[in-house]
Amino acid sequence: MSKSKARTQHGLIFLTVLVDLIGFGIVIPLLPLYAEHFNAGFVELGILMALHSGMQFLFSPLLGRWSDKVGRRPVLMISIVGNVIAYSVLAGASSLWMLFLARFLSGVSSANISTAQAYMADITPREKRAGAMGMIGAAFGIGFVLGPLISATTSGFGIHVPFLVAVGLSLFNACWVAFKLPESLPPAKRKPGMGKLSILPHHRLAEVGDVDRGWLLRLLSVYFLNVTAFSGMTTLFVLFTNRRFGFEEAQNGWLFTLVGVIGVVIQGGMIRRIEPKVGAYKLALLGAIILAVTLTLMPWTSNWTLLILFTILVATGNSLVQPSLNTIASRIACDQSQGTVLGLMASSGSLGRVVGPVVCGWLLSSNVGPGFGSLALWCAGGVAVLAALALASLGGPAPHQR
Repeated sequence: MSKSKARTQHGLIFLTVLVDLIGFGIVIPLLPLYAEHFNAGFVELGILMALHSGMQFLFSPLLGRWSDKVGRRPVLMISIVGNVIAYSVLAGASSLWMLFLARFLSGVSSANISTAQAYMADITPREKRAGAMGMIGAAFGIGFVLGPLISATTSGFGIHVPFLVAVGLSLFNACWVAFKLPESLPPAKRKPGMGKLSILPHHRLAEVGDVDRGWLLRLLSVYFLNVTAFSGMTTLFVLFTNRRFGFEEAQNGWLFTLVGVIGVVIQGGMIRRIEPKVGAYKLALLGAIILAVTLTLMPWTSNWTLLILFTILVATGNSLVQPSLNTIASRIACDQSQGTVLGLMASSGSLGRVVGPVVCGWLLSSNVGPGFGSLALWCAGGVAVLAALALASLGGPAPHQR
Protein backbone atom coordinates (compact mmCIF):
# COMPACT_ATOMS: atom_id res chain seq x y z
CA MET A 1 0.00 0.00 0.00
CA SER A 2 1.39 3.42 -0.98
CA LYS A 3 1.99 6.03 1.73
CA SER A 4 -0.62 8.39 0.26
CA LYS A 5 -3.27 5.67 0.13
CA ALA A 6 -2.43 4.60 3.69
CA ARG A 7 -2.75 8.20 4.91
CA THR A 8 -6.10 8.50 3.16
CA GLN A 9 -7.42 5.31 4.78
CA HIS A 10 -6.09 6.39 8.17
CA GLY A 11 -8.02 9.63 7.77
CA LEU A 12 -11.19 7.84 6.69
CA ILE A 13 -11.32 5.41 9.61
CA PHE A 14 -10.33 8.20 11.99
CA LEU A 15 -13.31 10.27 10.86
CA THR A 16 -15.60 7.25 11.13
CA VAL A 17 -14.56 6.59 14.73
CA LEU A 18 -14.61 10.29 15.56
CA VAL A 19 -18.21 10.86 14.48
CA ASP A 20 -19.25 7.71 16.35
CA LEU A 21 -17.57 8.95 19.52
CA ILE A 22 -18.91 12.49 19.31
CA GLY A 23 -22.35 10.94 19.72
CA PHE A 24 -21.07 8.97 22.71
CA GLY A 25 -19.47 12.12 24.15
CA ILE A 26 -22.76 14.00 23.90
CA VAL A 27 -24.43 11.50 26.23
CA ILE A 28 -21.85 11.22 29.04
CA PRO A 29 -22.19 14.66 30.71
CA LEU A 30 -26.00 14.54 30.44
CA LEU A 31 -26.99 11.02 31.42
CA PRO A 32 -26.61 11.14 35.25
CA LEU A 33 -28.67 14.32 35.62
CA TYR A 34 -31.02 13.24 32.79
CA ALA A 35 -31.70 9.97 34.64
CA GLU A 36 -32.56 11.93 37.78
CA HIS A 37 -35.44 13.53 35.83
CA PHE A 38 -36.92 10.02 35.78
CA ASN A 39 -36.26 9.52 39.52
CA ALA A 40 -33.30 7.17 39.08
CA GLY A 41 -31.42 6.43 42.31
CA PHE A 42 -27.65 5.97 42.66
CA VAL A 43 -27.82 2.19 42.23
CA GLU A 44 -30.10 2.53 39.18
CA LEU A 45 -27.72 5.10 37.72
CA GLY A 46 -24.81 2.70 38.17
CA ILE A 47 -26.73 -0.07 36.43
CA LEU A 48 -27.78 2.30 33.64
CA MET A 49 -24.17 3.29 33.00
CA ALA A 50 -23.05 -0.34 33.26
CA LEU A 51 -25.68 -1.70 30.84
CA HIS A 52 -24.08 0.01 27.85
CA SER A 53 -20.69 -1.49 28.67
CA GLY A 54 -22.17 -4.87 29.55
CA MET A 55 -23.41 -5.18 26.00
CA GLN A 56 -20.00 -4.09 24.72
CA PHE A 57 -18.41 -6.80 26.86
CA LEU A 58 -20.59 -9.48 25.29
CA PHE A 59 -20.53 -8.25 21.70
CA SER A 60 -17.01 -6.82 21.16
CA PRO A 61 -15.40 -10.26 20.64
CA LEU A 62 -18.31 -11.33 18.44
CA LEU A 63 -18.03 -8.25 16.22
CA GLY A 64 -14.23 -8.44 16.18
CA ARG A 65 -14.31 -12.10 15.21
CA TRP A 66 -17.08 -11.52 12.70
CA SER A 67 -14.99 -8.76 11.11
CA ASP A 68 -12.08 -11.25 10.80
CA LYS A 69 -14.43 -13.41 8.73
CA VAL A 70 -16.54 -11.01 6.63
CA GLY A 71 -14.40 -7.86 6.64
CA ARG A 72 -14.41 -4.68 8.71
CA ARG A 73 -16.72 -2.48 6.63
CA PRO A 74 -20.00 -4.47 6.94
CA VAL A 75 -19.61 -4.71 10.72
CA LEU A 76 -18.99 -0.97 11.04
CA MET A 77 -21.99 -0.18 8.86
CA ILE A 78 -24.49 -2.32 10.77
CA SER A 79 -23.32 -1.12 14.17
CA ILE A 80 -23.57 2.57 13.22
CA VAL A 81 -27.16 2.08 12.06
CA GLY A 82 -27.80 0.55 15.48
CA ASN A 83 -26.55 3.77 17.08
CA VAL A 84 -29.06 5.77 15.04
CA ILE A 85 -31.87 3.72 16.59
CA ALA A 86 -30.39 3.93 20.11
CA TYR A 87 -30.04 7.72 20.13
CA SER A 88 -33.53 8.08 18.69
CA VAL A 89 -34.96 6.10 21.60
CA LEU A 90 -32.93 8.19 24.06
CA ALA A 91 -34.16 11.45 22.53
CA GLY A 92 -37.78 10.32 22.70
CA ALA A 93 -37.60 8.80 26.19
CA SER A 94 -40.59 9.44 28.46
CA SER A 95 -39.76 7.00 31.27
CA LEU A 96 -36.76 5.30 32.87
CA TRP A 97 -37.23 1.96 31.08
CA MET A 98 -36.68 3.74 27.75
CA LEU A 99 -33.30 4.95 28.97
CA PHE A 100 -32.39 1.36 29.76
CA LEU A 101 -33.52 0.25 26.29
CA ALA A 102 -31.49 2.98 24.62
CA ARG A 103 -28.39 2.06 26.62
CA PHE A 104 -28.84 -1.60 25.70
CA LEU A 105 -29.00 -0.78 21.98
CA SER A 106 -26.11 1.68 22.08
CA GLY A 107 -23.96 -0.82 23.96
CA VAL A 108 -24.43 -3.49 21.31
CA SER A 109 -23.73 -0.98 18.54
CA SER A 110 -20.71 0.61 20.23
CA ALA A 111 -18.96 -2.77 20.40
CA ASN A 112 -17.57 -1.77 16.98
CA ILE A 113 -14.49 -0.03 18.44
CA SER A 114 -12.49 -3.26 18.33
CA THR A 115 -13.39 -3.55 14.65
CA ALA A 116 -12.14 0.00 14.03
CA GLN A 117 -8.90 -0.84 15.86
CA ALA A 118 -8.52 -3.97 13.73
CA TYR A 119 -9.12 -1.84 10.61
CA MET A 120 -6.31 0.48 11.71
CA ALA A 121 -4.01 -2.48 12.39
CA ASP A 122 -4.80 -3.90 8.91
CA ILE A 123 -3.43 -0.81 7.17
CA THR A 124 -0.50 -0.06 9.52
CA PRO A 125 2.91 -1.79 9.79
CA ARG A 126 3.52 -3.36 13.21
CA GLU A 127 6.30 -0.94 14.11
CA LYS A 128 3.99 2.07 13.53
CA ARG A 129 0.91 0.80 15.35
CA ALA A 130 1.54 2.89 18.47
CA GLY A 131 0.82 5.99 16.42
CA ALA A 132 -2.18 4.33 14.76
CA MET A 133 -3.70 3.27 18.08
CA GLY A 134 -2.94 6.77 19.30
CA MET A 135 -5.14 8.08 16.48
CA ILE A 136 -8.02 5.94 17.76
CA GLY A 137 -7.31 7.34 21.21
CA ALA A 138 -7.28 10.84 19.78
CA ALA A 139 -10.69 10.19 18.24
CA PHE A 140 -11.88 9.37 21.75
CA GLY A 141 -10.31 12.60 22.93
CA ILE A 142 -11.83 14.77 20.23
CA GLY A 143 -15.16 13.02 20.72
CA PHE A 144 -14.92 13.99 24.38
CA VAL A 145 -14.15 17.57 23.34
CA LEU A 146 -16.88 18.08 20.77
CA GLY A 147 -19.51 15.80 22.35
CA PRO A 148 -19.64 17.53 25.75
CA LEU A 149 -19.31 20.90 24.04
CA ILE A 150 -22.39 20.12 21.96
CA SER A 151 -24.20 19.04 25.12
CA ALA A 152 -23.25 22.25 26.92
CA THR A 153 -24.31 24.51 24.04
CA THR A 154 -27.52 22.76 22.96
CA SER A 155 -29.04 21.51 26.22
CA GLY A 156 -30.39 25.00 26.86
CA PHE A 157 -32.79 24.51 23.95
CA GLY A 158 -34.23 21.40 25.60
CA ILE A 159 -32.83 18.31 27.28
CA HIS A 160 -33.68 16.16 24.22
CA VAL A 161 -31.89 18.41 21.69
CA PRO A 162 -28.34 17.07 22.23
CA PHE A 163 -29.60 13.53 21.66
CA LEU A 164 -31.21 14.60 18.38
CA VAL A 165 -27.84 15.99 17.32
CA ALA A 166 -26.36 12.55 18.07
CA VAL A 167 -29.00 10.97 15.82
CA GLY A 168 -28.05 13.31 12.97
CA LEU A 169 -24.33 12.61 13.39
CA SER A 170 -24.90 8.85 13.35
CA LEU A 171 -26.96 9.13 10.16
CA PHE A 172 -24.11 11.08 8.56
CA ASN A 173 -21.64 8.43 9.72
CA ALA A 174 -23.71 5.62 8.20
CA CYS A 175 -23.68 7.42 4.86
CA TRP A 176 -19.97 8.08 5.17
CA VAL A 177 -19.11 4.41 5.70
CA ALA A 178 -21.48 3.30 2.95
CA PHE A 179 -20.03 5.58 0.27
CA LYS A 180 -16.47 6.50 1.30
CA LEU A 181 -14.80 3.89 3.51
CA PRO A 182 -13.01 1.07 1.61
CA GLU A 183 -12.59 -2.44 2.99
CA SER A 184 -9.24 -3.00 4.74
CA LEU A 185 -9.21 -6.81 5.00
CA PRO A 186 -9.03 -8.55 1.60
CA PRO A 187 -10.69 -11.97 1.26
CA ALA A 188 -7.30 -13.70 1.13
CA LYS A 189 -6.50 -12.57 4.69
CA ARG A 190 -9.87 -13.38 6.22
CA LYS A 191 -10.12 -16.18 8.74
CA PRO A 192 -11.93 -19.21 7.27
CA GLY A 193 -13.78 -21.96 9.09
CA MET A 194 -14.97 -19.82 11.98
CA GLY A 195 -17.57 -22.33 13.11
CA LYS A 196 -20.31 -21.31 15.50
CA LEU A 197 -20.08 -17.74 16.76
CA SER A 198 -20.31 -17.24 20.52
CA ILE A 199 -20.71 -14.03 22.47
CA LEU A 200 -18.79 -15.49 25.43
CA PRO A 201 -15.37 -13.79 25.16
CA HIS A 202 -13.32 -16.30 27.15
CA HIS A 203 -13.89 -18.82 24.35
CA ARG A 204 -11.84 -16.60 22.06
CA LEU A 205 -8.60 -17.21 24.00
CA ALA A 206 -8.36 -20.57 22.26
CA GLU A 207 -8.48 -18.89 18.83
CA VAL A 208 -5.82 -16.19 18.94
CA GLY A 209 -3.19 -18.19 17.10
CA ASP A 210 0.51 -18.11 18.02
CA VAL A 211 0.18 -16.07 21.23
CA ASP A 212 1.24 -16.76 24.82
CA ARG A 213 -2.31 -17.03 26.17
CA GLY A 214 -1.22 -16.88 29.81
CA TRP A 215 0.60 -13.59 29.23
CA LEU A 216 -2.33 -12.25 27.22
CA LEU A 217 -4.71 -13.16 30.05
CA ARG A 218 -2.58 -11.16 32.49
CA LEU A 219 -2.57 -8.20 30.10
CA LEU A 220 -6.36 -8.43 29.84
CA SER A 221 -6.56 -8.39 33.65
CA VAL A 222 -4.49 -5.20 33.82
CA TYR A 223 -6.73 -3.54 31.26
CA PHE A 224 -9.84 -4.65 33.16
CA LEU A 225 -8.59 -3.20 36.47
CA ASN A 226 -7.51 0.08 34.91
CA VAL A 227 -10.81 0.61 33.13
CA THR A 228 -12.77 -0.42 36.24
CA ALA A 229 -11.08 2.36 38.22
CA PHE A 230 -11.48 5.03 35.53
CA SER A 231 -15.09 4.18 34.68
CA GLY A 232 -16.04 4.18 38.33
CA MET A 233 -14.72 7.72 38.60
CA THR A 234 -16.47 8.94 35.44
CA THR A 235 -19.78 7.45 36.61
CA LEU A 236 -19.81 9.55 39.76
CA PHE A 237 -17.97 12.61 38.37
CA VAL A 238 -21.03 14.55 37.19
CA LEU A 239 -22.86 13.98 40.49
CA PHE A 240 -19.61 14.68 42.39
CA THR A 241 -19.24 18.13 40.83
CA ASN A 242 -22.98 18.75 41.10
CA ARG A 243 -23.19 17.95 44.82
CA ARG A 244 -19.92 19.59 45.86
CA PHE A 245 -19.81 22.63 43.56
CA GLY A 246 -23.32 22.93 42.12
CA PHE A 247 -22.18 22.23 38.54
CA GLU A 248 -24.89 21.66 35.92
CA GLU A 249 -24.71 20.41 32.31
CA ALA A 250 -22.74 23.37 30.93
CA GLN A 251 -20.00 23.38 33.60
CA ASN A 252 -19.61 19.61 33.44
CA GLY A 253 -19.47 19.89 29.67
CA TRP A 254 -16.45 22.17 29.97
CA LEU A 255 -14.69 19.79 32.38
CA PHE A 256 -15.21 16.88 30.01
CA THR A 257 -13.97 19.13 27.22
CA LEU A 258 -10.74 19.60 29.19
CA VAL A 259 -10.40 15.81 29.52
CA GLY A 260 -10.85 15.50 25.76
CA VAL A 261 -8.25 18.15 24.95
CA ILE A 262 -5.68 16.33 27.07
CA GLY A 263 -6.54 13.08 25.31
CA VAL A 264 -6.01 14.69 21.90
CA VAL A 265 -2.64 16.18 22.86
CA ILE A 266 -1.28 12.99 24.41
CA GLN A 267 -2.84 10.26 22.28
CA GLY A 268 -3.01 12.12 19.00
CA GLY A 269 0.53 13.44 18.85
CA MET A 270 2.73 13.14 21.92
CA ILE A 271 2.51 9.37 22.38
CA ARG A 272 3.59 8.53 18.83
CA ARG A 273 6.75 10.63 19.32
CA ILE A 274 7.60 9.30 22.77
CA GLU A 275 6.70 5.61 22.41
CA PRO A 276 9.52 4.63 19.98
CA LYS A 277 12.05 5.96 22.51
CA VAL A 278 10.41 4.92 25.79
CA GLY A 279 8.27 1.93 24.83
CA ALA A 280 4.56 1.23 25.23
CA TYR A 281 5.06 -0.74 28.47
CA LYS A 282 6.79 2.10 30.34
CA LEU A 283 4.20 4.62 29.15
CA ALA A 284 1.39 2.33 30.35
CA LEU A 285 3.05 1.90 33.76
CA LEU A 286 3.52 5.66 34.16
CA GLY A 287 -0.12 6.29 33.29
CA ALA A 288 -1.31 3.61 35.73
CA ILE A 289 0.68 5.15 38.59
CA ILE A 290 -0.64 8.65 37.88
CA LEU A 291 -4.21 7.36 37.80
CA ALA A 292 -3.82 5.42 41.06
CA VAL A 293 -2.36 8.34 43.02
CA THR A 294 -4.86 10.89 41.71
CA LEU A 295 -8.00 8.84 42.34
CA THR A 296 -6.86 8.13 45.89
CA LEU A 297 -6.42 11.87 46.59
CA MET A 298 -9.59 13.11 44.86
CA PRO A 299 -11.90 12.85 47.92
CA TRP A 300 -10.01 15.81 49.40
CA THR A 301 -11.04 18.07 46.51
CA SER A 302 -12.08 21.23 48.32
CA ASN A 303 -11.90 23.97 45.68
CA TRP A 304 -12.00 24.54 41.94
CA THR A 305 -8.20 24.64 41.64
CA LEU A 306 -7.85 21.12 43.04
CA LEU A 307 -10.80 19.92 40.94
CA ILE A 308 -9.16 21.12 37.73
CA LEU A 309 -5.75 19.76 38.77
CA PHE A 310 -7.14 16.32 39.58
CA THR A 311 -9.16 16.31 36.34
CA ILE A 312 -5.98 17.03 34.35
CA LEU A 313 -4.03 14.28 36.14
CA VAL A 314 -6.76 11.65 35.72
CA ALA A 315 -7.05 12.49 32.02
CA THR A 316 -3.25 12.34 31.61
CA GLY A 317 -2.93 8.96 33.31
CA ASN A 318 -5.78 7.42 31.35
CA SER A 319 -4.51 8.87 28.05
CA LEU A 320 -1.15 7.21 28.60
CA VAL A 321 -2.20 3.79 29.81
CA GLN A 322 -5.11 2.76 27.58
CA PRO A 323 -3.61 3.24 24.08
CA SER A 324 -0.29 1.82 25.29
CA LEU A 325 -1.94 -1.40 26.47
CA ASN A 326 -3.80 -1.69 23.15
CA THR A 327 -0.51 -1.19 21.31
CA ILE A 328 1.07 -4.05 23.27
CA ALA A 329 -1.94 -6.25 22.47
CA SER A 330 -1.86 -5.46 18.74
CA ARG A 331 1.82 -6.37 18.51
CA ILE A 332 1.41 -9.86 19.96
CA ALA A 333 -1.41 -10.80 17.54
CA CYS A 334 -0.96 -12.29 14.10
CA ASP A 335 -2.72 -10.71 11.10
CA GLN A 336 -5.59 -13.21 11.17
CA SER A 337 -6.29 -12.59 14.88
CA GLN A 338 -6.12 -8.80 15.17
CA GLY A 339 -9.88 -8.44 15.45
CA THR A 340 -10.12 -11.29 17.96
CA VAL A 341 -7.32 -10.07 20.27
CA LEU A 342 -8.43 -6.45 20.19
CA GLY A 343 -11.99 -7.64 20.69
CA LEU A 344 -10.83 -9.40 23.85
CA MET A 345 -9.16 -6.19 25.01
CA ALA A 346 -12.33 -4.23 24.31
CA SER A 347 -14.37 -6.83 26.19
CA SER A 348 -12.12 -6.71 29.24
CA GLY A 349 -12.50 -2.93 29.19
CA SER A 350 -16.25 -3.24 28.80
CA LEU A 351 -16.39 -5.63 31.77
CA GLY A 352 -14.52 -2.99 33.76
CA ARG A 353 -17.12 -0.43 32.70
CA VAL A 354 -19.76 -2.76 34.14
CA VAL A 355 -18.09 -3.40 37.48
CA GLY A 356 -16.86 0.16 38.06
CA PRO A 357 -20.22 1.96 37.66
CA VAL A 358 -22.22 -0.67 39.59
CA VAL A 359 -19.85 -0.67 42.58
CA CYS A 360 -19.38 3.10 42.63
CA GLY A 361 -23.11 3.70 42.18
CA TRP A 362 -23.78 1.49 45.20
CA LEU A 363 -21.13 3.30 47.27
CA LEU A 364 -22.39 6.80 46.44
CA SER A 365 -25.01 6.62 49.18
CA SER A 366 -22.28 6.26 51.82
CA ASN A 367 -21.38 9.31 53.94
CA VAL A 368 -17.89 8.04 54.79
CA GLY A 369 -15.04 10.47 54.12
CA PRO A 370 -14.60 14.22 53.66
CA GLY A 371 -17.54 14.69 51.28
CA PHE A 372 -19.92 13.24 48.68
CA GLY A 373 -18.46 10.32 46.74
CA SER A 374 -15.38 9.84 48.94
CA LEU A 375 -15.78 6.11 49.56
CA ALA A 376 -16.50 5.44 45.87
CA LEU A 377 -13.37 7.38 44.85
CA TRP A 378 -11.23 5.53 47.38
CA CYS A 379 -12.54 2.26 45.97
CA ALA A 380 -11.63 3.39 42.43
CA GLY A 381 -8.20 4.44 43.66
CA GLY A 382 -7.64 1.05 45.29
CA VAL A 383 -8.49 -0.75 42.05
CA ALA A 384 -6.11 1.57 40.16
CA VAL A 385 -3.34 0.63 42.59
CA LEU A 386 -4.00 -3.06 41.85
CA ALA A 387 -3.83 -2.31 38.10
CA ALA A 388 -0.44 -0.60 38.49
CA LEU A 389 0.93 -3.49 40.58
CA ALA A 390 -0.39 -6.09 38.11
CA LEU A 391 1.19 -4.19 35.21
CA ALA A 392 4.51 -3.92 37.05
CA SER A 393 4.42 -7.70 37.64
CA LEU A 394 4.48 -8.31 33.87
CA GLY A 395 8.03 -6.98 33.87
CA GLY A 396 7.82 -5.50 30.37
CA PRO A 397 6.39 -6.35 26.93
CA ALA A 398 5.56 -9.92 25.92
CA PRO A 399 8.64 -12.17 26.10
CA HIS A 400 8.98 -12.53 22.33
CA GLN A 401 8.99 -8.71 21.94
CA ARG A 402 11.95 -8.13 24.31
